[in-house]
Amino acid sequence: MDQKKLLYIKNILEEETLASVFKKGFKEFFLKIYPDKYGFIYLTKIRHIYYSRFYKKHPNPYKLVWVSPDNISLYTKEISQRYGLGQIKCGDWDKKAADIENNFIYKGLRERFCQQNSWENTTYYNEVLEIYESGRTIWGYQSIEDFKKNRLGYVDNLYNNIKNNGYRTNIDREHNVPNRDVRSSQWYQSLEPLIAIGRDGTLIHVDGFHRLAILDILDIDQIPVQICARHTNWLNKREELKSLNMKGHPDDPNLDSMSRNQMTTDMEDR
Repeated sequence: MDQKKLLYIKNILEEETLASVFKKGFKEFFLKIYPDKYGFIYLTKIRHIYYSRFYKKHPNPYKLVWVSPDNISLYTKEISQRYGLGQIKCGDWDKKAADIENNFIYKGLRERFCQQNSWENTTYYNEVLEIYESGRTIWGYQSIEDFKKNRLGYVDNLYNNIKNNGYRTNIDREHNVPNRDVRSSQWYQSLEPLIAIGRDGTLIHVDGFHRLAILDILDIDQIPVQICARHTNWLNKREELKSLNMKGHPDDPNLDSMSRNQMTTDMEDR
């Protein structure tokens, strides 16, 4: 297939039209065939191989990026981490990002560890309690008692472990959620906190709220994250190497120094 046809297909796939519905259906179908780890890995790999044909500086999807928690002030629910790393998204998803300080996990952990509140006197606990009182469940815990017994102790231990021993990257699954947690089988839980990058380079949180909140509370200067998605406009800027806008940004392509093959192999072999 010639380059013009490939470019045409690429442009269609990045439009929020019927093609985007088809893409989502394909990804869901793919994840039914290859659930959990392998679906995540294969979608990441297929996407990277495909887009590397159009972007000469298309980044290693598994690379670690070091950022200050202070530079992540927004979060989004518009990006699905289930679809793998290195997603390229057009549209206004980045403009819909919300203030991370208003997230119930972020608020609740600050109340717990900064104000020394009991769990029952935190936004975190009371938001979860409302979910159970409405007849729903969260993260696979079957009751509020189950959540209190298994989840809250885990968060306390996670905080104390990072406080006393420092933050260790999750390559050896240092920060696993409890086995009762439905997310324990989801492979992206073995990665670092996930972020997306908006059209203007804004860092937007996607997954790993507990770790990010704790690292922010403990005033850790730099933390490792991985990039789940980039806005199409940002990737184009990155490709064009607009150094005035890019210099000093954690996603600067000049910082892509680690061996692509080595990093990818390390991640996929976990």
